Amino acid sequence: MNTLAVCTFDDVLEIAVGTGGSYTSRVSKLGMTHSESLLPGILELLSEAGLDKSQLDLLCCARGPGSFTGLRIGMSALKGLAMALDRPLVSVPTMELLAYGSEDFDGAVVPLLDARKKRYYAAVFSGGVRVCPDLDCTPGDLAQHLEGFARILFTGHTDVWAFAEQVTRALPGERLVITRKGLGPAFPALLELGEKYLSVHGPDDIGQGPSYIRKSEAEEALEERLRREKDE
Repeated sequence: MNTLAVCTFDDVLEIAVGTGGSYTSRVSKLGMTHSESLLPGILELLSEAGLDKSQLDLLCCARGPGSFTGLRIGMSALKGLAMALDRPLVSVPTMELLAYGSEDFDGAVVPLLDARKKRYYAAVFSGGVRVCPDLDCTPGDLAQHLEGFARILFTGHTDVWAFAEQVTRALPGERLVITRKGLGPAFPALLELGEKYLSVHGPDDIGQGPSYIRKSEAEEALEERLRREKDE
C-alpha cells in the first residue's frame, strides 16, 4: 500500500510516503508556516519516492488535539487531495500517535503535548487501552487520573521533562516515573495506525474535522467581547 502521512499538530512539519514496509520522509521545524510548505513538500517527496500522486492508496493525518492552525491546514490539504484522487482519508488522534509503541509498559503511559498557557494536552493509556479522554490540563488535573498507577511513563516531543516533574510533585506517595523525551518523528506511528484505522473503522466521513478540546483564541476573544457588550 502506498500511504501519504502528514503530521501538523505542532511546529514540526512531518511528511512521509510509505511503500510496503519502507518510507521516504521529510521532517522540518518550520514554526507554524505549514501552509506555505505542505503541498510543495508533498509533491517533492512523492518525486523522491518515485511515485505519482495517482499511485497513492491512502492518505492519513493527525486529528488532534494540537495546534488549531496546523491541524486545520493538514486536514484541509489532505481532504482536497483525497477528493481529487478519489482515495480514502484517515485521521488518527494525536495522543494515540504519541503513545504508540509503549503498549507493553506495565503502568500508565501518558503522552504530552504543549498546549501553551501553562497547560498541556494529555491522555492516559494502560496496556494499549485508553483510560481517559483527551485532556487540556494542569499538573493537578492530570495527577487525579494517575493516582491508581505505581508506574508512569511520560512521552512527548517538547518540554516533557518540566511538565512531568510538576505532575509527579502533585501525586501523593511515591511512583516510579520514567520520562521519555524526544520520541522522534510521529510519522512511523501514523503510517501504521492509518492503515489499521482504515481496516477497522473505514475512511473518515467527509464531515470529519480536527479534534479540538479547547476553544481557539479568536473564539475566546469573541465570547469575551460579547460578554462585555452584554454587560454594558
